[in-house]
Amino acid sequence: MNDFNAFKPWVILAASDNPAALKMAKELSQDIDLLRRQEGGSSVRAPDILSTSKNAPKDSIIVLNSRTDVYERNGFSWRLGPEQIEVYGDSDRGLCNGVFDFLCALGFQWPAPGEQIVPKPLPGERGLYKLKVPSNFCPSGTLSQKRLIFNRHDSWAMQALSLRWAARNKIDTVVFSLHNAHKQPKSPLGHLSTEYAFTVERGGWDMSLLLPRWHFFFNHSMFRMDSGVRDWKHNFCPTDPYTLRIIQKEAEKIFRLFPETKVYHLWPDRGFEQQWCSCPTCRAFTVAEQNRIACNAAADVLLRVNPEAKISFYEHSAEETSIKVRPNLFKISIIPGETGAEGWVSAMRPTF
Repeated sequence: MNDFNAFKPWVILAASDNPAALKMAKELSQDIDLLRRQEGGSSVRAPDILSTSKNAPKDSIIVLNSRTDVYERNGFSWRLGPEQIEVYGDSDRGLCNGVFDFLCALGFQWPAPGEQIVPKPLPGERGLYKLKVPSNFCPSGTLSQKRLIFNRHDSWAMQALSLRWAARNKIDTVVFSLHNAHKQPKSPLGHLSTEYAFTVERGGWDMSLLLPRWHFFFNHSMFRMDSGVRDWKHNFCPTDPYTLRIIQKEAEKIFRLFPETKVYHLWPDRGFEQQWCSCPTCRAFTVAEQNRIACNAAADVLLRVNPEAKISFYEHSAEETSIKVRPNLFKISIIPGETGAEGWVSAMRPTF
């Protein structure tokens, strides 16, 4: 049986104390209602959502279930029976993947944020939709692990649309910029990320944010020297003691602001990854070594504030260096926009 009847009296069973399960139940209910309405079924209300099986019918029921004691997994399974649909997730994130995989098999598509392609019923069959497959199983780890990195200048409304797009396209991790970090705890994005059970990481080309630019007016020596002139726009002077002091102070503010974050990405300014400082002191160090000095300063603070968290740093060069990195740092050699960075995706337009 590969056909789904949208006009059956479907009821969705999902635990009310599980935000992800409840969110998926609402998504399914809305999409089934959408299928009905496009065929003139406006008089038929959307499928009800039940939190207990006590009064649930035996037929025409959609059961959503997942493990709630793990979050690293992303696997799922679902199957369509004669009178029942079952969707199971290895975690809440896996449940989200399973629900949207079922909807994809039904013909739904989400090519960009805010866009949705709705499937058409079988010719001459009211409410009957052809499923590509009657079931699917995808164990954890087999999904391509992808990260959606946000443009720091996107509005919250744009980021909310992108979050929904990412969930529908089975992206497991979202990366929020540290730009305006102090405003983020009050934004609706945190609640939406919880509902879709995303793994949340923070950062990107944000290392320079740890040295607020207004310091340039009081101490030029903290900023990068280029051809004998101090430049406040990109990166900074990592060997200046005042610079390291400010970096650690600002980093601590951010790390304490997001105690739940397990991974931060602190990369040099975009397009200036290979251009650091050329002051007399910094000339004794390579580009990679200057970057490591700055990252080590932030890592020392993170180790004290949140010992379980880590920081990624970008190092393209394979040159030898005498500066060892802290144990909570890990190197990446390919960043978004470079060949081989398939794990990083953009929702609507290039964010890199």
